[in-house]
Amino acid sequence: MILCAGESLIDMVPSDGTFRPLAGGAVYNTAIALGRLGQDTGYLWPISRDPFGDQILRPLAEAGVNTDLCPRTDRLTTLALVTLTNGEARYSFYDEGSAGRMLLPEDIGPLPDTVTALFAGGISLVPDPCGGTIEALIAQHHDRLPVMIDPNIRPFFITDAGAYRARLARLMPMADIVKLSADDL
Repeated sequence: MILCAGESLIDMVPSDGTFRPLAGGAVYNTAIALGRLGQDTGYLWPISRDPFGDQILRPLAEAGVNTDLCPRTDRLTTLALVTLTNGEARYSFYDEGSAGRMLLPEDIGPLPDTVTALFAGGISLVPDPCGGTIEALIAQHHDRLPVMIDPNIRPFFITDAGAYRARLARLMPMADIVKLSADDL
């Protein structure tokens, strides 16, 4: 099983003068894509018990993604308000104290023996405690599992560029595959 560890959120997308909530997140979207391709896939990220949590879980279930490792929490789901300027998307994140952001190492149980690879990345690598928790997960398992990282860098989300660069400098040597876009570079 490929275990995808990282953010899920609700993108509030403009639609006819209002906003439409759509489940998303770089790692979340990867888990769904792998599941739809028939790959044995698991997802690891805290899911809120709020109504958005149900909206996040539904596509994972439909794609056949295992969510047994997702802790449930009463903390709120991260929201990303999307605005479009000349066709380009800009995001405002509402993340402070959210379900995912508050992921701690003790929220992650032992990985099942069925996990054969680990995929992580996105904004989940930026803030703490979740960034440190994902880093620790990779550090704990990179010697026995192939690790893929997609930094999916969002400069407007990074409040401490030095700390983020240091985290990426520690993570990159532990990765077998690093997916970088032109924007990431």
